[in-house]
Amino acid sequence: MEQTNPMLDLFYGRFRCEGENEGRHFSREEAFGQYPLQVNGFSDIHDSLEAATTSLEPESASTTSPRRLGQETWFTKLPPVLVFELSRFRFNQQINKPEKIHHRLDFPELLYMDRYMEYNKNITRSKREEVRRLKAERERLRRQLDKYIQYGSGPKRVPLQDVLQYTLEFVESKASQQKNEEAEMGSPSSSLGLCSPGSSPPDEGLSRGGSPRNLIEGPCPRHVAEPELRLLQSCLRRWQSEVEHDVKELQDSMSRIDATIRDIYTEPSLLQVPYRLHAVLVHEGQAASGHYWAFVYCPHRSAWLKFNDVTVNEVTWADLLHDSVGGHHCTSAYCLLYVDRNNRDLFDGAKDSELELPPDLAQYVDADNAAFRAELEKWDRDHSDKSTGAASSGNDIVVTPVQPQQDRPLPTEHSTAGGVLGASPSWPALQQEHAQLAQGWTQGRLVNLGPTLSAEGPRGALAKALDQELARLQRLARLAQQRAAASPWPGRPSGTDEEDPRLQHIGLFLLLNGAPVQPHLQRVLLEQFAQPELEKDPIGAPLRQEALRWLSELSPSGAAGDVEVEAMYRGWHMLYCRFRHLASALTVGLEHFWTHRLPSAVHLLGAACTINEALLARPPPAEPHSRYLGFDPRLLAYCRRMALLALNDYCARQFEEGSLRDALGALRLMTDTVLPHLAPLLSPLANARDTRAVEEVRSRWCAMLGLAMPAEKQEQLEDMLSKLLDPGVDTPPLSPLSIPRVTNLSAAYEQAMRRLTSSKNFETALLEEGVPSLS
Repeated sequence: MEQTNPMLDLFYGRFRCEGENEGRHFSREEAFGQYPLQVNGFSDIHDSLEAATTSLEPESASTTSPRRLGQETWFTKLPPVLVFELSRFRFNQQINKPEKIHHRLDFPELLYMDRYMEYNKNITRSKREEVRRLKAERERLRRQLDKYIQYGSGPKRVPLQDVLQYTLEFVESKASQQKNEEAEMGSPSSSLGLCSPGSSPPDEGLSRGGSPRNLIEGPCPRHVAEPELRLLQSCLRRWQSEVEHDVKELQDSMSRIDATIRDIYTEPSLLQVPYRLHAVLVHEGQAASGHYWAFVYCPHRSAWLKFNDVTVNEVTWADLLHDSVGGHHCTSAYCLLYVDRNNRDLFDGAKDSELELPPDLAQYVDADNAAFRAELEKWDRDHSDKSTGAASSGNDIVVTPVQPQQDRPLPTEHSTAGGVLGASPSWPALQQEHAQLAQGWTQGRLVNLGPTLSAEGPRGALAKALDQELARLQRLARLAQQRAAASPWPGRPSGTDEEDPRLQHIGLFLLLNGAPVQPHLQRVLLEQFAQPELEKDPIGAPLRQEALRWLSELSPSGAAGDVEVEAMYRGWHMLYCRFRHLASALTVGLEHFWTHRLPSAVHLLGAACTINEALLARPPPAEPHSRYLGFDPRLLAYCRRMALLALNDYCARQFEEGSLRDALGALRLMTDTVLPHLAPLLSPLANARDTRAVEEVRSRWCAMLGLAMPAEKQEQLEDMLSKLLDPGVDTPPLSPLSIPRVTNLSAAYEQAMRRLTSSKNFETALLEEGVPSLS
């Protein structure tokens, strides 16, 4: 039994070539896979297919015989998957370089191949002859129409309708001028005797050169009698109406011929072999370099999917055509895959038993998958434990570094942010730093605790102060939850209140994330009243001593449970420290963006997205469903995208308008700063706005390939484009970065958010991200 090749059965068909060559008839059958089609000179895929399947000799002027056939191609067997290769590249002999053809070529979603089948060749030949006759008639009508549209015998030709209209206006201008003169003569100023008795009559004066008044008012006949004027008006208007009628008749006749040609293959007998478009392969760029992606139709979802690097997005048919037909930018399709719509087995799933796994092998695969999932879960647990241990030891967070030397090409201003953080503070310093955030509130509590201190002693006064502070934090937590109720993510500015109370007190951060009051929140409040500054206050000193004694009672005893509680408590402090790093990176990054320090703005806003993603990826210890550990990722993505596009625009302008040194510096800035931060925008989790931003960056640089530039500049551009269009191992890695410290972070964040939300583009951008309106 002969074995068949499934690849040949799926992608290969056969066609027959037949015709005449030097008086000899020939016929041969061949196999084909990808069928090549020319793009240049054709408007749609049927025009190109007609040219590819027919090779006709021109009509002979010396004979009266009908047109003689050279070669015709007829498909004898079409494959289930029909692949058309669009030829969009050619070698330009003038510039001695290959170039891409950006010509527009339309293609339908449903393609009927009946007219190209061998068993329909007699019908198709008669249809082609009818189309040839109709096109000849249309060409005759077009030439006749051109005589009306381009009238005249000189080099400059105008529509005949306009000629008649201008002639009519010229004839009537004399009558309107005479009316104006009569009106002026009837006015008082016309009887002042300015004309001498011996002045010449109008005709005589005109014969000597014309009056200046006539020259000012414009050309007109020197003399037109009333009967002549009426006759000319009648003739010109009649001729104008006749010309308009003739032009409309010609245009209507051409439209009817176009409709006949368009529908000539729509009879039922030629609609039996439908092929539906299944995939479109797209190239963006020029012949030297570019970027590739694909559109694939998903029959189960009845939708088009765009596969671009590691991202997959659902798109519309209009989006596909915009990127595929070409003609208006450097993006166009180079390959079309059509599938036989009558072949139901292509997408109905495997029905053949040989394509199904045997039961024992299926059981083995299921067991192996279960073991792999268990291994992944164990790795996640071990990795999480190591991360917690590293957090307790005070290691820094790994984010992208700011490169100060990259700021030089841009105008800069002095930042109001403070110095730069080195390593994270030690555990005691971290406790003290978080406790000092509430120093103002602590001092306010002491004023009203004098009577309680005298009546109940330090322990009673401290307990009352803790209860009051806890009630205040719980009230602020409820307000924060109400403010964020309109969105599933916290940290979204709403209304005119852009502050974030989490930055004011670690206790509020713990409450919002579900930390228990006992012992974590109680310990936070005790550390708040154990600050050394309270020793200077007569009421604060005894309360501080009592808070220290209370804290010593809560200190871990060495038991397993106490050690676990201590580790969890330190983990909360480290999470809050990272949250403040996040707010600092966002605040300073926006400030650098507004002061045109774009490279550092991109680094800081990219770092903010990295920290935020890490915080939201792991739930807090107490409540897995809480999401108050970070900010709205859509807000941070918008800020990063805004800085990236601004820096890309700056680099592109430097490359286009600057010197060779400026251009090479712009390319280095792209390679060192923009490319590493484009990688997250290409991840499968990136939204549509991020994907469009990447396409905008790529399109801006691809458009420069056709510009004339020095060889070194061209070489560097192509090297950068290869990394931009095909990111991989050549992309510079991200390195550790220290986050700038902001002295009054809460106030600086509030100011930055107020400025951000007041910008014109912010509301529109967030609405496109799916965030409810801020109004």
